[in-house]
Amino acid sequence: MRTVLWSSVLSFVGLAAATVARAESFPVDEPTSDTRVFQVSARQVITGNLETSLSNGKSQALPLSVDAVQKYLERRLPAAGREAEAYRSLRSYQAAESKIDVEKTHSSGRLVAARSLVVSQGRREGISRYSPNGAMTRADVDLLNVPGDSLALLALLPKSNVENGEKWTPEAWVLQSLAGIDAVTKSELSCEIESVTADVAVVKFAGTIEGATVGAAATVSISGKLRYDRKGRYVRSVEMEQKEKRSVGAVSPGLNVTAKVTIERSPSADQGPLTDAAAEKIPLEPDVSVLMLYYDAPWGIRMVHDRDWHVFHQSGDAAILRLLDKGSLIAQCNLHLMTPAKAGQHTSEDSFQADIQKGLGDQFKSFAGAEEIKSDDGRYLYRVIVDGEGKSKADNAVKPIPMKWIYYLCASPSGQQTSMAFAVQADLLEKLGNRDLAMVKSLKFLTPMTAKAP
Repeated sequence: MRTVLWSSVLSFVGLAAATVARAESFPVDEPTSDTRVFQVSARQVITGNLETSLSNGKSQALPLSVDAVQKYLERRLPAAGREAEAYRSLRSYQAAESKIDVEKTHSSGRLVAARSLVVSQGRREGISRYSPNGAMTRADVDLLNVPGDSLALLALLPKSNVENGEKWTPEAWVLQSLAGIDAVTKSELSCEIESVTADVAVVKFAGTIEGATVGAAATVSISGKLRYDRKGRYVRSVEMEQKEKRSVGAVSPGLNVTAKVTIERSPSADQGPLTDAAAEKIPLEPDVSVLMLYYDAPWGIRMVHDRDWHVFHQSGDAAILRLLDKGSLIAQCNLHLMTPAKAGQHTSEDSFQADIQKGLGDQFKSFAGAEEIKSDDGRYLYRVIVDGEGKSKADNAVKPIPMKWIYYLCASPSGQQTSMAFAVQADLLEKLGNRDLAMVKSLKFLTPMTAKAP
């Protein structure tokens, strides 16, 4: 009798314990409707190698180290769509800077105060950022494009209540957005409640993704933990490691690096400029003008371009930009400082065309057109279109490629001059569209006092 009774008691206790365990599921989320302002501090320490192409087709590895820090206020914005597009935020950066060492070369970057207000918008291929106060530079965008973005990490949280030890697999776009991969060939990601107390739930996550970014093959792996404040219902901190191997691409060097990321978040008593009124002014779809980037050449010119253009090279008197479309190289733009002319004058059209023909050499076939373009601000703009032929190495043979070169001579009333040359394969001319002319028309000559140093 005692045995039967004791067995019944144990069965009852076990059933009761199981019932309690099942009842201890809890939320680990931050709703889109949460409009609290958070103070965020983040740091990324990156070490490894940067790989550059050599003339013999090989690459050279250079030691790389980066120390980047950001401090900002952040509040969520209403969703602009589903999946990644549901993640939007408005940020006010108090600091965003980086120190970069490549072998014996040192550089640094800092976000200017005029662009400290930033909208972050989730996309499958990564977090897109723009300032509602005006166009940013590529350097501004790259400075903020760091591993472990606080907005992207929120997408790791489960959509429903979970229990201690429970595992889940986020949707496929989550790791793609977090890693900033344009096109995905393989991806896997898992999350798990590692431990839980009355105050904090610890989420462990790990994943690997393969694909391409800015036209270069890339493999990214992440692993880390986030601490979720159960009482406040927000992600309190994150520790993450991200490893990336990226091949040399058309606009970027190769990478073999490891990033250590730490993030601290807490509700802020001071909302700063992130008021309800400020949030309401942010449209679901931004105006095209704030999505554009501007480029300042060292010799005192500024032009505006869309985000598919990337600065590939820059020196004291020349710069190269390349246009990518879904990772494929479409066109190249070469900018050159020209010898100034006397005020009110410019290089003659005949001399400009003669220089073009000489510069192209045996690639030149014929002039397809030449015309002056009207300008509203007194600039002289002259366009020359050239038909020519480039060379391509494929299957151990050199093959001719029909090319188009579009040259522009740009001169200010004071005599400052610069040239712009767009090179595009003839069969890709349609993808270039009118972007060359838009860049030329946006060009402004800056005074030496406002021009940036090389």
